[in-house]
Amino acid sequence: MPSPAFPPDSSCTWGPGPIHGCQHGADVPRNQWGQGNLRIDPTDATGKLYALPRVSTLAGQLDNKGGLIKWAQANAVRGLAVSRALRDRAIVAVNAGDDEGLKAVVAEAESKGGSTEAADRGTALHAVVMPALITGQDPDVDDPAMLDSIQAARKALAEAELTPLLMEQFSVNIQAGYCGTYDLLVKHQPTGKHYVTDVKTSAKLNDRNYPHKVAIQLACYARATRWCPYRGLLRSPEIDRIKGFLLSLPIDQGKAYLDPINLELGWEGLQLAQAARSFGKTKPLGANGIHIETDTKVPAL
Repeated sequence: MPSPAFPPDSSCTWGPGPIHGCQHGADVPRNQWGQGNLRIDPTDATGKLYALPRVSTLAGQLDNKGGLIKWAQANAVRGLAVSRALRDRAIVAVNAGDDEGLKAVVAEAESKGGSTEAADRGTALHAVVMPALITGQDPDVDDPAMLDSIQAARKALAEAELTPLLMEQFSVNIQAGYCGTYDLLVKHQPTGKHYVTDVKTSAKLNDRNYPHKVAIQLACYARATRWCPYRGLLRSPEIDRIKGFLLSLPIDQGKAYLDPINLELGWEGLQLAQAARSFGKTKPLGANGIHIETDTKVPAL
C-alpha cells in the first residue's frame, strides 16, 4: 500500500503556510530502545545527548503488573506448546545452567504465544486506518471488515466535526523529559481547535473502559513539539491541553467509539508516573549494613 501523499521533505520547517506531516520520525537514532529510552540527536549546552524516555514507558509506570505477568507467562507456555524447537532449546539451556540462553528462549516463546490472529488483525487495521483517514482514500485491501471499520471511523469523526490532519508525528518535550509518537491530530472545524487522538484496534475495548494510560499519553503529546531528525524542531499547531480523543475500532465489528479524554487528569497522572519512576531508581539500602559470614560449610550432596 502506498504511503500518504505528503508534501516533499522541504516542508519540514518552521515557516509560514499549512502544517505538513513529517515522515522522518522513524529515522531518529535509538539507544536502548527496548528499555524505553530514545536518543535525540541535538545536544544540550554541555554537548551531552538528550536521552528521553518514551511517553508509553512513563505511562506504564502506573500499570498493575499482576495481570501483565500472568499474560506473559501464558504466552510463554503457548509458545513452547507450538514449537518443539523452542522446547528443545529450553531443555538444553536448563541442563547447561545457561540463564541468558533460557531468557532468550522465554522471550521468543512469549512472542510466538502472543501472536494471535486477533492481535495480528488489530495491528494490520491500525496500519491502514490512519492513512485512510488522512488521505480520504480506501486502502487496497481485500478485507470488507477493515473497510467497514474505516467507514465507521470516518463517520464518527465527521459527526464530531473533526478533520484528520496529521498522523504518527514524532514529538519531544525536553523540559518535561519525554518523547513519543502520537497516532492522529484532528482539527475541530467550527472552532479551529486541534486535538490529539489515540487510535485503538482492540477487540476487547479495554483501553476504552480503563483509559487512564491513554489520558497520560495524550496529555504528554498535547504539550510536545514535533521534531525531525534532519531539520530539528518543526512548526507545530497549538494542541488543546484540556481534552483529547480516544478512537476505538474493535476489529471485525464495523463499529467506532469516539470518546473525549480528560487531559488535565492525564497530566496529573504523568506527575505520579514520573514520581514512581524516580522512586524506582533510588537506592534504599544503606551503606553501613552488617554482613555476618560463618565458617560453616554446607555438605556436598
